[in-house]
Amino acid sequence: MRFVCKRLIQPLSPRPSGRDLAILLATATLLGGVFISSTSAQDAGSDAGKRWFAHVQYLADDRLEGRLTGTEGYRKAAQYVADHFKRDGLEPGGTEGYFQPVKFNVQRVIASQSKLALKTNASETAIHLGESALLGSRLPQPKEVSAPLVFVGYALHIPEAHYDDFAGVDLRGKVIVYINGGPANISGAMKASARSPQEFVSFVEK
Repeated sequence: MRFVCKRLIQPLSPRPSGRDLAILLATATLLGGVFISSTSAQDAGSDAGKRWFAHVQYLADDRLEGRLTGTEGYRKAAQYVADHFKRDGLEPGGTEGYFQPVKFNVQRVIASQSKLALKTNASETAIHLGESALLGSRLPQPKEVSAPLVFVGYALHIPEAHYDDFAGVDLRGKVIVYINGGPANISGAMKASARSPQEFVSFVEK
């Protein structure tokens, strides 16, 4: 059985965003600094702990739309962090106060003009996008893929747990099929780390 994918992808194009880099660095500093203060107090009900949790509540609120890059919610989050930096007396380090313009390359999959199918020598079965499958655009994507399938269990490579679903499996030129989850005797944190995009892609591409 082969996997066939034809997708229409808008090419990678620069997308300006004046606050993206600043909010990534600033949020980590804002939450990290207050968290250290709260931890040293060893008191979850202390003023420092309450201030820290107030930041979490605001930045994680649905009104900020997940802080997706370039959205209005993202800009609100960036301004929130900048306002707190100013209030606390931190000197701006960007080219525009606390902010600094950066450019991102954007790639979008146009689902209405893309298709997926499972194909054998005798038949072809369409896979409905949005219902049975999703096409990601995190990494640069080819316009068309046709390759055999290979099943790799949970697709986990965790040397520290002596567990490897990829042992002895040739992945080159194939589409990986796997089941979400993992063995019950391996911690959720270890499974999540092994399944993170950075770890997963770096291992599979070796």
